[in-house]
Amino acid sequence: PGASWRAEPPGALRVGTVGIDGVDPVPALVPLLDAGHVHLSGDDRAGCDAVVSALLLRAVGRADPGAVRLIGYDPDQLGGGLAGISPLGTAGLLTFVGPGGLGPLLDDLVEQIRRINETVLAGEYASLRELAAATGRRPEPWRVAVLLGGEELNRHERGQLDRVVRAGAACGVHLVVHGVPLPEDPTVTRVVAGVSGARIGGSAGLPVRLDPPPPPTLVTETCRDVAARVNAGPPPTPFTDLLPPPELMWREDSADGLTAPIGEGPHGRPVRLTLGDYPPHALIGGPSGTGKTNLIFAWIGALAARYSPAELEFYLLDFKEGVSFARFAQGRRDPSWLPHMRLVGINVNTDREFGLALLRFLAEELRRRADAAKKHEVTKLAELRAVDPTGHWPRIVAVVDEFQMLLAGRDVVAREAADLLEDLARRGRSQGIHLVLASQDVRGIEALWGRPALVAQFTLRIALPKALRILAERNDAAQSLPRWHAVVNAESGMVEGNEVARIPSASDWETWSGLQHRLWRMRAPDAAPARLFDGDAIPRLADAPDFRALAVPPDGTAPRNPVALLGEIIDVQSRSAALRLPRA
Repeated sequence: PGASWRAEPPGALRVGTVGIDGVDPVPALVPLLDAGHVHLSGDDRAGCDAVVSALLLRAVGRADPGAVRLIGYDPDQLGGGLAGISPLGTAGLLTFVGPGGLGPLLDDLVEQIRRINETVLAGEYASLRELAAATGRRPEPWRVAVLLGGEELNRHERGQLDRVVRAGAACGVHLVVHGVPLPEDPTVTRVVAGVSGARIGGSAGLPVRLDPPPPPTLVTETCRDVAARVNAGPPPTPFTDLLPPPELMWREDSADGLTAPIGEGPHGRPVRLTLGDYPPHALIGGPSGTGKTNLIFAWIGALAARYSPAELEFYLLDFKEGVSFARFAQGRRDPSWLPHMRLVGINVNTDREFGLALLRFLAEELRRRADAAKKHEVTKLAELRAVDPTGHWPRIVAVVDEFQMLLAGRDVVAREAADLLEDLARRGRSQGIHLVLASQDVRGIEALWGRPALVAQFTLRIALPKALRILAERNDAAQSLPRWHAVVNAESGMVEGNEVARIPSASDWETWSGLQHRLWRMRAPDAAPARLFDGDAIPRLADAPDFRALAVPPDGTAPRNPVALLGEIIDVQSRSAALRLPRA
């Protein structure tokens, strides 16, 4: 009585009103989300359609955007009975099943129920509703299948339908049915819409007055709004979620590998990325604007906060035009730098030789480490560090953004780069050298995809929304990702390895600078800033280390043979091209 009915139960949705003598009309509610299924019958087809529209509109409108996903089966009208909610399809929230598709639809619903029982509830909770109440999070959406008539069900389809009715509600799988008989079950609410009146609970149930159908414009506008909000994606989580407490920074040991969170998973638990013996290297892919640079920033930040510069070193190359990586090196605007960073190369799209120089440098470092391991009669970095504790053996992570520029064409640079990449990818894992290659689109990289032995080494795949050919051929999980999300897969892109992570916002200057300044203040007194190579900048003579070395000879006398410094050699060591001028 009174206003108490206004607080509707979580899974109950209104379809009309109930009139009781001496009391104001109260809403007629039917349980659906997390509660059961709705079966409609009767000779008032318009009334049945009104109930379907009201149920779907209220279910979609009351839940968080994207929390309700609809499957429509309307063989008689070919989807016309559900045309008002079609805008949901643009966000992947509505799927239409054509005539003859009822069997596969029921099979899929049964498989979803089995998967949720086995991997989500896992015997710990009786239902998704109980899990959400205990944890404050709902890891699965509600799935509502709307079945509007069709052909007679065969024995298999009838069995699958019975299974969905019995076990679906606990797993958030629900049916709204008209024209298909449902078995007797406590989870089924029957609404009879007749020309002489409507009842809830069967022909002898409670008489109700059905609400008129919602205005078509309200349905389409609501669905467009929900789809737009889903396509925009939820806001990113705070970057600080990836960082350890200040007192725990630089406490991790990298002897056996590098592990750090990259974002939040569907269950609220962190999704972690690992580089070590397995997986040793990573591929990152996603079209422009999907957050590739932001993901790289988040990963670098999470690693740099956990591992000291003695445990981890970074080498970064950016082949696209831009200076986003320049903040890791010392600059005029900000004198700080990331202490782990040894090299930052930006705007190197016209200086592919610099990318080749980095690969040669890493190959030489690999040889040095392999020689040391052989000397100490060990095979892996962890073993080398154990027998040579005074040596400097940090793990190296080399990140190359838009790496396909390095492999473009069929020239000498591309061939040598591909050979070096293959060798580093194959042997680098045992010596703690890890490659992270990122690209907007890898479809045209013949030099990479033509080498299956090379691709096979990149078992960690990270696919951003709409990424192509990063995951396995039949794994299309990235196609429906919202913004600020990524598919993390450490099984070479196979479907069973998929994990979806919600990525924090880490790339804007204000967010990043707080962490960088904190780590910069923690650096060793003799720490040297990273070398910055800018392919668009003309080298300055005053900045050349070789020029500064010539300024004051050790013995105070001029060199016997004068030296002309002509420019900067395109290599990692920042050497100058020198022309010695003898007497001749």
